[in-house]
Amino acid sequence: MKKVYILATGGTISAAGCEGKTTGYHDGKFELKDLLARVKGAEKLAKLEGEQVLNISSDDITWGDWLSLAGKIEKLSLRSDMDGFVVTHGTNTLEETAYFLNLVLKTEKPVVLTGSMRPATANSADGPQNLYEAIALAASEEAKGKGVLAAFSDLILSADRIQKVDCFRNFCDDCRDVRHDFLRNREKRFYGFGGIVYL
Repeated sequence: MKKVYILATGGTISAAGCEGKTTGYHDGKFELKDLLARVKGAEKLAKLEGEQVLNISSDDITWGDWLSLAGKIEKLSLRSDMDGFVVTHGTNTLEETAYFLNLVLKTEKPVVLTGSMRPATANSADGPQNLYEAIALAASEEAKGKGVLAAFSDLILSADRIQKVDCFRNFCDDCRDVRHDFLRNREKRFYGFGGIVYL
């Protein structure tokens, strides 16, 4: 079984607010162990290790945080038992962090960012499914050598094209060739790369 390392940085995926509501929440209220407890079946996808590297709103991320995150991933990627990485992140700057990591990381191992548009306490929380898909993608052979990716709302997005276009809707990119659909039959197609990831 593959091993995936999760680096949690905070954001809406770790936020809490009024039970059931999607607004009026505070980032960084849940830690990685709490997030993983909400993801059913994650232990069947990969062996998991991880750490809480930050617990902030992504608006507050700094150059120093980026450099530290990249350094951790680069160092961990040298471990022969480590197969892929997931970074949980707030969506306000997820695209910037993904782009930065794509520029500086040298590893061929999958690095996948994910987050959520709704807090963990919302009835319609999207974080657990996004995290599940990110773990599955990071554990896949087909994601190797594809650069930094994002798994979000049944999509695989390339770090150099992803953009947040609306505060209440999901991510998109500007080119169909670099958007890769998570199909409902559990088959993951990389349209621009010629591979399929089976979950």
